[in-house]
Amino acid sequence: MIPKQVLAAWQVRKPVAALTTVSKAGVPNTVWVASISLGAGPVIVIADNYLTKTKANALENPVGTLLFMTKENKSYQLKGRLSYHKSGQYFDHMYAVTEEKFPRHAALVLHVEEVYSGAEQLT
Repeated sequence: MIPKQVLAAWQVRKPVAALTTVSKAGVPNTVWVASISLGAGPVIVIADNYLTKTKANALENPVGTLLFMTKENKSYQLKGRLSYHKSGQYFDHMYAVTEEKFPRHAALVLHVEEVYSGAEQLT
């Protein structure tokens, strides 16, 4: 479950967030993502517009973290398992909320397991 304070912060977040994945060999990769939305349940749905290295990492080592900031510069980090979808409910959700000008190849989903605000673990 994503805490209510984090859901409220999500509503006033800056438009981009940092998504980090790690290869099977342990090499991290961080990218800026803007096509992101809350899905049903404790998930964040990320549009795969141009996620070449991120996609490869997610498929071979499905763990990741998303760091977002509010407009007041308060940060939140969401950690969990990743899944990749080219069809189905997550894909349909991503397709509906992502602007048509982007390719929308697939939906990368972060299944939130841990939530932090700074060093404080909220879940």
